[in-house]
Amino acid sequence: MEVTVTNFNYSQDLKDPNSQTFVSFQDHFSREIKKIYGSVPGYEGVKIISLQSGSVVVGHRVFFTMAQSGNTTENFRETTEELVEKLREAAASQGDCRDNASVLCLVLRPNPVVSAMAETRELDGESGVEPRTVPLTTGITPLTTSLTTPLTTRITR
Repeated sequence: MEVTVTNFNYSQDLKDPNSQTFVSFQDHFSREIKKIYGSVPGYEGVKIISLQSGSVVVGHRVFFTMAQSGNTTENFRETTEELVEKLREAAASQGDCRDNASVLCLVLRPNPVVSAMAETRELDGESGVEPRTVPLTTGITPLTTSLTTPLTTRITR
């Protein structure tokens, strides 16, 4: 996903993930974006993957878990649509927030999804649960992988 946060100014410190500026922005972004995505079933968190100038353009991955089912691809699509809708609702309802640094003042591209979702093991499911093989269609090529329930998915936006 990609959003522009207009109530923060980009600085060179944001290039360094170890800088206090980056860490502070990341913590604030994660807390505030949870208020937007938090009601989406299975939401686990976000990871900032890029920060660019233009206020602050934030590329981020959204992590969520989902139960395995025969409709995994359809569930991914629905979750993606719900995440985008939550962003649009937040942007539409925020009013003039450019001078309020306690929130995220968002501007969205027409389609904030910047790359396809992908499955990951970065957030493992419950321990002690037997792995299962689940067919997952990503793009054109069918992919079969071994996963631990619940299925953990990364959506890159």
